[in-house]
Amino acid sequence: EGDTLTATIAVDEAFPNCPKYIQRRTLTPMEGSKTPLSAAATATRATSLSSDDVRTVSEADTLFLGTHFAEGGADATHRGGEPGFVRVLSPTQIAWPDYRGNGMFQSGGNILANPEVGVT
Repeated sequence: EGDTLTATIAVDEAFPNCPKYIQRRTLTPMEGSKTPLSAAATATRATSLSSDDVRTVSEADTLFLGTHFAEGGADATHRGGEPGFVRVLSPTQIAWPDYRGNGMFQSGGNILANPEVGVT
């Protein structure tokens, strides 16, 4: 439908999130950008934050935390708040408030079992 941008996601299991900290978004492609699901798109892996990363993280109102537990599979969890809710403690550490959630502690349990995480 013209300029409408859509995404389809298959979900095997979902836990409810409090909508209070979920920011509504309108997807708008940047001029000259790759298509959202382009095979040519690449991810950046790093063990510390650059100065540009620090600025981006410090201004964020949304964060997605990726964790994995061998017996349970992968989990992507939303964290949100007002811009600046994520604090950069050092180039290798960030912190955010622990708002009351669904009480499942899925991310925390996964991190105890496997401390390797992804943050977007």
